[in-house]
Amino acid sequence: VNGSFSLSYADGSSTEGDVYRDTVTIAGVSATGQSEPVPNVLASRADGWFEAFAVTTSESSDFDGRPISGILGMAYQSLSALGAKPVFQTMYAQGNFPNNQFSFMLREDGDSELLLGGQDISKFTGDMTWSDGISTAYWAVSGDFLINGQNVASSQSFVIDTGSTYLIGTRENVAKFYSNIPGAAVSLLYSGYYTVPCSTLNELSFNVTFAGSDQQFNIPMSLFNLGTADALGLTCLGGLYYQDLGGDFWVLGDLFLQSVYSTFDFYTNQVGFANLA
Repeated sequence: VNGSFSLSYADGSSTEGDVYRDTVTIAGVSATGQSEPVPNVLASRADGWFEAFAVTTSESSDFDGRPISGILGMAYQSLSALGAKPVFQTMYAQGNFPNNQFSFMLREDGDSELLLGGQDISKFTGDMTWSDGISTAYWAVSGDFLINGQNVASSQSFVIDTGSTYLIGTRENVAKFYSNIPGAAVSLLYSGYYTVPCSTLNELSFNVTFAGSDQQFNIPMSLFNLGTADALGLTCLGGLYYQDLGGDFWVLGDLFLQSVYSTFDFYTNQVGFANLA
């Protein structure tokens, strides 16, 4: 395709490169092209059809040292900078999967799984808690933050994003969150982050609930605590930081998703969460 792209992500990273047509294969299942015409935002083609696959030529320093070879967009087509249908949507439209949903199990130990076309019920316990989507661009739902059982941020918009490592909020929302933690202070070394006395952090419990259910999902302190922030080991860095997101919402990244099994359903526009088995 005669075109290029430039993208910025929620965590501040960015990339740019060229656009090609290609066949994308995942575990033996291939997306061989788009199943409907899409707006041709990159090339002057009369029919408006193209199969888009982006190849980066440069990335921001955020990607340095990361053991990844690319980013696979799993959200809605309306979010695509290319105007193209995401790979999984193309696969589903071509009859490769019985259900228009996918699931994640993310683990610190590397034993992680992306399941296309359904759920692996052996990977979670109890019933799945479903929450209605509030967007048809990002995967986003409404919910609350709780600290030691106290609701400190109610009826918030949460973007569920496997492409973000930690938790992100606006400057105002993050400041309000940490104001509920004794001794929390803006980090002088790490922009956007807060430090908390390690002894205090170890006594806290962080939970998230989602609209439509009172089920609480715990964020383990072993994940939220990013490590000591001073030479004496008295303060620790929190896994929630602030950034200009361009809107009043939060991003629940891998730090949260490692503690749950999650399913994303295009048909119902819902996101489901369950405790890991």
